[in-house]
Amino acid sequence: MPFGMISCALGRHQVEQTNTRKVSGREVGRCRHCRQVLEQEAPGHWIVPPLHDAGLGPWPR
Repeated sequence: MPFGMISCALGRHQVEQTNTRKVSGREVGRCRHCRQVLEQEAPGHWIVPPLHDAGLGPWPR
C-alpha cells in the first residue's frame, strides 16, 4: 500500500494545485492520492466538504 494512501486514511490529503477551479466562489480540487474532493476553507487550508444525504433524512447510511 503506498504511503500516500496511508496518509489519506489519516486525513492528511494533498491537493493537486494544477487542477483546482472555482465553484460557487470557493476553490475546489482533488487529492493527489485518493481523488477525494477538497474545498479550500482558508488560504492553504483544505477540508473535505460535508456529504449531503440527498434528502433521505436521519437514517444511517
